[in-house]
Amino acid sequence: MKTAFSTLCCLDYSLDDILELAVTCKMDAIELRVDDRMLEEIKDAADWGARVREAGVKVCDIASSIFILDGNLTDKAQAYVDLARDVGADAVRIFAGRMPTGLDNVEICNLDDIASALRKLCQMAKDAGLQVWLETHSEFSTGKRSSQLADAVGMPNLKILWDVLHSIEFGESLDDSISAIGERLAHVHIKDARLPDNDSFVYPLCDLGEGVFPIGELKEKLDGVSYDGYYSLEWESPWCPEIRDIYTDPHVLLNRYNEYLLEVE
Repeated sequence: MKTAFSTLCCLDYSLDDILELAVTCKMDAIELRVDDRMLEEIKDAADWGARVREAGVKVCDIASSIFILDGNLTDKAQAYVDLARDVGADAVRIFAGRMPTGLDNVEICNLDDIASALRKLCQMAKDAGLQVWLETHSEFSTGKRSSQLADAVGMPNLKILWDVLHSIEFGESLDDSISAIGERLAHVHIKDARLPDNDSFVYPLCDLGEGVFPIGELKEKLDGVSYDGYYSLEWESPWCPEIRDIYTDPHVLLNRYNEYLLEVE
Protein backbone atom coordinates (compact mmCIF):
# COMPACT_ATOMS: atom_id res chain seq x y z
CA MET A 1 0.00 0.00 0.00
CA LYS A 2 1.55 3.30 -1.08
CA THR A 3 1.04 6.16 1.35
CA ALA A 4 0.79 9.89 0.88
CA PHE A 5 -0.46 12.90 2.80
CA SER A 6 -1.86 16.29 2.02
CA THR A 7 0.07 19.22 3.49
CA LEU A 8 -3.22 20.54 4.87
CA CYS A 9 -1.98 19.08 8.14
CA CYS A 10 1.08 21.35 8.14
CA LEU A 11 0.22 24.50 6.24
CA ASP A 12 2.65 26.56 8.33
CA TYR A 13 5.59 24.32 7.39
CA SER A 14 8.29 25.39 4.98
CA LEU A 15 9.09 23.15 2.03
CA ASP A 16 12.14 21.80 3.86
CA ASP A 17 10.00 21.02 6.91
CA ILE A 18 7.46 19.21 4.72
CA LEU A 19 10.17 17.12 3.09
CA GLU A 20 11.66 16.24 6.48
CA LEU A 21 8.22 15.23 7.70
CA ALA A 22 7.70 12.94 4.73
CA VAL A 23 11.08 11.27 5.09
CA THR A 24 10.90 10.87 8.86
CA CYS A 25 7.42 9.34 8.75
CA LYS A 26 8.30 7.11 5.80
CA MET A 27 5.59 8.45 3.51
CA ASP A 28 5.83 7.54 -0.16
CA ALA A 29 4.54 10.85 -1.49
CA ILE A 30 3.09 14.22 -0.63
CA GLU A 31 0.26 16.34 -1.97
CA LEU A 32 1.34 19.96 -1.91
CA ARG A 33 -1.73 22.00 -0.96
CA VAL A 34 -1.27 25.36 -2.67
CA ASP A 35 -3.82 28.15 -2.78
CA ASP A 36 -3.58 31.38 -4.74
CA ARG A 37 -1.79 33.23 -1.93
CA MET A 38 0.82 30.50 -1.54
CA LEU A 39 1.25 30.34 -5.29
CA GLU A 40 2.22 34.01 -5.39
CA GLU A 41 4.78 33.47 -2.60
CA ILE A 42 6.65 30.76 -4.53
CA LYS A 43 9.35 32.75 -6.26
CA ASP A 44 11.44 29.92 -7.70
CA ALA A 45 9.51 26.76 -8.52
CA ALA A 46 12.55 25.24 -10.23
CA ASP A 47 14.43 25.49 -6.93
CA TRP A 48 11.51 23.75 -5.21
CA GLY A 49 11.81 20.94 -7.74
CA ALA A 50 15.54 20.57 -7.10
CA ARG A 51 15.00 20.36 -3.33
CA VAL A 52 12.22 17.80 -3.76
CA ARG A 53 14.43 15.62 -5.94
CA GLU A 54 17.36 15.96 -3.53
CA ALA A 55 15.17 14.76 -0.68
CA GLY A 56 14.04 11.76 -2.73
CA VAL A 57 10.39 12.53 -2.07
CA LYS A 58 7.63 12.13 -4.64
CA VAL A 59 5.12 14.95 -5.09
CA CYS A 60 2.08 13.18 -6.47
CA ASP A 61 0.11 16.34 -7.18
CA ILE A 62 -0.29 20.02 -6.60
CA ALA A 63 -3.55 20.23 -4.69
CA SER A 64 -4.64 23.56 -6.11
CA SER A 65 -7.43 25.88 -5.08
CA ILE A 66 -8.84 25.90 -8.63
CA PHE A 67 -12.64 25.64 -8.39
CA ILE A 68 -14.39 25.63 -11.77
CA LEU A 69 -17.92 26.97 -11.40
CA ASP A 70 -18.74 27.92 -14.99
CA GLY A 71 -17.04 28.39 -18.33
CA ASN A 72 -14.35 30.68 -16.93
CA LEU A 73 -10.92 29.37 -16.02
CA THR A 74 -8.81 31.24 -13.48
CA ASP A 75 -5.90 33.18 -14.90
CA LYS A 76 -3.69 31.38 -12.35
CA ALA A 77 -4.29 27.99 -13.98
CA GLN A 78 -1.08 28.10 -16.01
CA ALA A 79 0.94 28.98 -12.90
CA TYR A 80 -0.40 25.89 -11.12
CA VAL A 81 0.47 23.74 -14.10
CA ASP A 82 3.97 25.21 -14.25
CA LEU A 83 4.50 24.58 -10.54
CA ALA A 84 3.37 20.96 -10.87
CA ARG A 85 5.75 20.48 -13.79
CA ASP A 86 8.69 22.07 -11.98
CA VAL A 87 8.35 20.00 -8.79
CA GLY A 88 7.94 16.76 -10.73
CA ALA A 89 4.32 16.17 -9.79
CA ASP A 90 2.02 13.93 -11.80
CA ALA A 91 -1.03 16.18 -11.73
CA VAL A 92 -2.91 19.28 -10.67
CA ARG A 93 -5.91 18.59 -8.45
CA ILE A 94 -9.03 20.70 -9.01
CA PHE A 95 -12.66 21.01 -7.91
CA ALA A 96 -15.78 21.78 -9.93
CA GLY A 97 -19.37 22.71 -9.26
CA ARG A 98 -21.16 24.14 -6.27
CA MET A 99 -21.86 22.60 -2.89
CA PRO A 100 -25.51 21.57 -2.63
CA THR A 101 -27.36 22.28 0.59
CA GLY A 102 -28.96 18.85 0.54
CA LEU A 103 -29.04 15.57 -1.30
CA ASP A 104 -32.23 16.41 -3.16
CA ASN A 105 -30.56 19.05 -5.35
CA VAL A 106 -27.13 17.96 -6.50
CA GLU A 107 -27.14 18.69 -10.24
CA ILE A 108 -27.20 22.47 -10.38
CA CYS A 109 -24.33 23.45 -12.70
CA ASN A 110 -24.19 23.90 -16.44
CA LEU A 111 -22.21 20.79 -17.30
CA ASP A 112 -21.21 22.01 -20.76
CA ASP A 113 -19.78 25.27 -19.41
CA ILE A 114 -17.68 23.51 -16.76
CA ALA A 115 -16.53 20.93 -19.30
CA SER A 116 -15.39 23.70 -21.64
CA ALA A 117 -13.22 25.35 -18.97
CA LEU A 118 -11.89 22.01 -17.76
CA ARG A 119 -10.98 21.05 -21.31
CA LYS A 120 -8.77 24.15 -21.53
CA LEU A 121 -7.04 23.23 -18.29
CA CYS A 122 -6.49 19.67 -19.48
CA GLN A 123 -4.84 20.98 -22.63
CA MET A 124 -2.48 23.15 -20.55
CA ALA A 125 -1.62 20.11 -18.44
CA LYS A 126 -1.17 17.88 -21.49
CA ASP A 127 1.32 20.35 -22.96
CA ALA A 128 3.31 20.06 -19.72
CA GLY A 129 3.09 16.26 -19.60
CA LEU A 130 0.67 16.30 -16.67
CA GLN A 131 -2.73 15.00 -15.68
CA VAL A 132 -5.63 16.90 -14.14
CA TRP A 133 -7.28 15.21 -11.16
CA LEU A 134 -10.94 16.07 -10.63
CA GLU A 135 -11.79 15.45 -6.98
CA THR A 136 -15.14 13.89 -6.06
CA HIS A 137 -16.42 16.96 -4.25
CA SER A 138 -19.42 19.29 -4.08
CA GLU A 139 -22.02 18.38 -6.73
CA PHE A 140 -19.52 16.01 -8.34
CA SER A 141 -19.05 14.02 -5.14
CA THR A 142 -20.14 10.70 -6.61
CA GLY A 143 -18.21 8.56 -9.03
CA LYS A 144 -21.23 8.62 -11.33
CA ARG A 145 -21.48 12.40 -11.48
CA SER A 146 -17.74 13.07 -11.76
CA SER A 147 -17.50 10.51 -14.55
CA GLN A 148 -20.31 12.27 -16.41
CA LEU A 149 -18.23 15.44 -16.33
CA ALA A 150 -15.12 13.57 -17.43
CA ASP A 151 -17.07 12.10 -20.34
CA ALA A 152 -18.20 15.58 -21.35
CA VAL A 153 -14.62 16.86 -21.25
CA GLY A 154 -13.30 13.98 -23.33
CA MET A 155 -9.61 14.43 -22.50
CA PRO A 156 -7.60 11.29 -21.65
CA ASN A 157 -5.38 13.11 -19.14
CA LEU A 158 -8.40 13.98 -16.98
CA LYS A 159 -8.47 11.52 -14.09
CA ILE A 160 -10.51 11.29 -10.92
CA LEU A 161 -9.30 11.74 -7.38
CA TRP A 162 -11.73 9.73 -5.29
CA ASP A 163 -12.44 11.37 -1.95
CA VAL A 164 -14.22 8.30 -0.62
CA LEU A 165 -16.04 9.97 2.25
CA HIS A 166 -17.70 12.51 -0.04
CA SER A 167 -19.13 9.74 -2.20
CA ILE A 168 -20.41 7.96 0.90
CA GLU A 169 -22.05 11.18 2.11
CA PHE A 170 -23.91 11.40 -1.19
CA GLY A 171 -25.23 7.86 -0.83
CA GLU A 172 -23.02 6.07 -3.32
CA SER A 173 -21.67 2.64 -2.38
CA LEU A 174 -18.00 1.73 -2.74
CA ASP A 175 -18.86 -0.73 -5.51
CA ASP A 176 -20.85 1.87 -7.43
CA SER A 177 -18.11 4.48 -7.07
CA ILE A 178 -15.39 2.13 -8.27
CA SER A 179 -17.53 0.90 -11.16
CA ALA A 180 -18.40 4.44 -12.29
CA ILE A 181 -14.87 5.82 -12.03
CA GLY A 182 -13.27 2.79 -13.64
CA GLU A 183 -9.87 3.31 -15.23
CA ARG A 184 -9.96 7.03 -14.51
CA LEU A 185 -9.16 6.36 -10.83
CA ALA A 186 -5.83 8.06 -10.10
CA HIS A 187 -5.74 8.75 -6.37
CA VAL A 188 -7.67 8.12 -3.15
CA HIS A 189 -8.24 10.40 -0.16
CA ILE A 190 -8.56 8.83 3.28
CA LYS A 191 -10.11 10.30 6.45
CA ASP A 192 -12.36 9.01 9.21
CA ALA A 193 -15.75 10.33 10.29
CA ARG A 194 -18.81 9.64 12.39
CA LEU A 195 -22.35 9.24 11.16
CA PRO A 196 -24.09 12.58 10.51
CA ASP A 197 -26.22 14.24 13.14
CA ASN A 198 -29.89 15.14 12.72
CA ASP A 199 -30.81 15.91 9.10
CA SER A 200 -27.31 16.74 7.87
CA PHE A 201 -25.72 14.64 5.15
CA VAL A 202 -22.20 15.72 6.17
CA TYR A 203 -20.23 13.21 8.24
CA PRO A 204 -18.30 15.02 11.03
CA LEU A 205 -14.62 14.11 10.98
CA CYS A 206 -12.95 12.27 13.85
CA ASP A 207 -9.70 10.57 14.81
CA LEU A 208 -8.49 7.71 12.67
CA GLY A 209 -10.08 4.44 13.71
CA GLU A 210 -12.84 6.04 15.76
CA GLY A 211 -15.41 6.52 13.01
CA VAL A 212 -17.28 4.52 10.42
CA PHE A 213 -14.93 4.94 7.47
CA PRO A 214 -14.74 1.47 5.84
CA ILE A 215 -10.97 1.32 5.41
CA GLY A 216 -10.81 -2.49 5.42
CA GLU A 217 -13.60 -2.90 2.88
CA LEU A 218 -12.13 -0.12 0.76
CA LYS A 219 -8.71 -1.76 0.59
CA GLU A 220 -10.27 -5.11 -0.29
CA LYS A 221 -12.26 -3.59 -3.14
CA LEU A 222 -9.35 -1.54 -4.45
CA ASP A 223 -7.13 -4.62 -4.36
CA GLY A 224 -9.84 -6.30 -6.41
CA VAL A 225 -9.40 -3.78 -9.23
CA SER A 226 -5.58 -3.75 -8.92
CA TYR A 227 -5.43 -0.12 -7.76
CA ASP A 228 -1.78 0.90 -7.61
CA GLY A 229 -2.13 4.55 -6.59
CA TYR A 230 -1.66 6.22 -3.23
CA TYR A 231 -3.78 6.04 -0.10
CA SER A 232 -3.49 9.68 0.85
CA LEU A 233 -4.42 11.14 4.23
CA GLU A 234 -6.35 14.40 3.95
CA TRP A 235 -6.44 15.77 7.49
CA GLU A 236 -8.71 18.79 7.11
CA SER A 237 -7.88 20.46 10.42
CA PRO A 238 -7.71 24.04 9.05
CA TRP A 239 -11.50 24.19 8.55
CA CYS A 240 -12.77 21.29 10.68
CA PRO A 241 -12.64 22.30 14.37
CA GLU A 242 -13.77 18.85 15.47
CA ILE A 243 -10.31 17.44 14.63
CA ARG A 244 -8.15 20.55 14.95
CA ASP A 245 -6.69 19.76 18.36
CA ILE A 246 -6.34 15.97 18.12
CA TYR A 247 -2.80 16.15 16.75
CA THR A 248 -0.66 19.20 17.39
CA ASP A 249 2.39 17.52 15.85
CA PRO A 250 2.05 16.30 12.23
CA HIS A 251 4.72 13.66 12.93
CA VAL A 252 2.43 12.04 15.48
CA LEU A 253 -0.48 12.24 13.03
CA LEU A 254 1.40 10.54 10.19
CA ASN A 255 2.79 7.84 12.46
CA ARG A 256 -0.78 7.15 13.58
CA TYR A 257 -1.84 7.04 9.92
CA ASN A 258 0.78 4.40 9.19
CA GLU A 259 -0.53 2.35 12.12
CA TYR A 260 -4.11 2.79 10.90
CA LEU A 261 -3.26 1.40 7.48
CA LEU A 262 -1.21 -1.46 8.93
CA GLU A 263 -4.32 -2.62 10.76
CA VAL A 264 -5.87 -3.58 7.41
CA GLU A 265 -2.78 -4.89 5.61
